[in-house]
Amino acid sequence: MNRTILKKILLYLLLIALNLIVLFPFLVMIATSLKSLNEIRVSPYSLVPKEIRFDNYISFF
Repeated sequence: MNRTILKKILLYLLLIALNLIVLFPFLVMIATSLKSLNEIRVSPYSLVPKEIRFDNYISFF
């Protein structure tokens, strides 16, 4: 395999990893905003809400 191709592959893998690190807090923030307060208290570390609720956005606006 050519060295330049290997360097490009490693660069893209590094960029993908950095993007995941940067985007993960936003994913957690959006997932938490769709949960009810009781669900946040019971399981604050689950990413997927059991029931998607837009009440938080309605009360915000």
